[in-house]
Amino acid sequence: WRFAEHQWDMVGMGYGQTHTGNDCYIGGTVQNGDNRNISSTYNGWIDLFGWGTSGWNSGANAYQPWSTSTTNSDYYPGGSYQNNLTGSYANADWGVYNQIGDDVPGTWRTLTYDEWGYLFNNRKDNAKLYGMGTIAGISGVILLPDNWENVKPSGVSFWSYSEGNVSDHFSDNTYTASQWQKMEDAGAVFLPAAGSRYGTSVNDTGSNGYYWFSTQNDSGRAYLLYCNSFVLSAQYFYSLHYGYSVRLVQVLMN
Repeated sequence: WRFAEHQWDMVGMGYGQTHTGNDCYIGGTVQNGDNRNISSTYNGWIDLFGWGTSGWNSGANAYQPWSTSTTNSDYYPGGSYQNNLTGSYANADWGVYNQIGDDVPGTWRTLTYDEWGYLFNNRKDNAKLYGMGTIAGISGVILLPDNWENVKPSGVSFWSYSEGNVSDHFSDNTYTASQWQKMEDAGAVFLPAAGSRYGTSVNDTGSNGYYWFSTQNDSGRAYLLYCNSFVLSAQYFYSLHYGYSVRLVQVLMN
């Protein structure tokens, strides 16, 4: 468990990357990984996970990060489609259960449906604080901090989702690695379109992004953030057995 060196890094299956054996050159960094090789014995990096697969035995049949079952009910925490990755089943959340870097377990967690809804719908000037773009050749979603107007760097522009090109939002904002570093230093966050996994088959790398929420929708599917070149939504939900991206957060107390 780790955070990638750059926000635009992704393992995927080789989109925009050069492979030498299992080595993926991503953002200038060699990474040993390919989600197609996912298994209990594979020692390379993976970053597309079935829902609730932290490694904690929640009572689900499929709870390991390398789980590839395509049976949706195998991923139910506690055996029930009504349990979220919170409360009694919080350990099924990847960041709650696992140590990442030098941080103790529980330092990080996955956002809930309500928290994603706040980011996209409820905070002040929300429509101006998210968009899409391409960084160092990798497409994805851009989130800005609440105080963006006070901290935005000079010489770097930003077009929000509502202002952008309806037919290709990935072209709305294009940044080099050095330009993005200015954005990141000001608090911007990037979510690469890292694709999806079904069993050991990986698809949509670089063209579609899926990020799990910790909340189910009471139908055996969980909510997620979804994007492609012309759609961005925080109200999608898909079956738990698909392998999707996870972006963890840390709660900071003022």
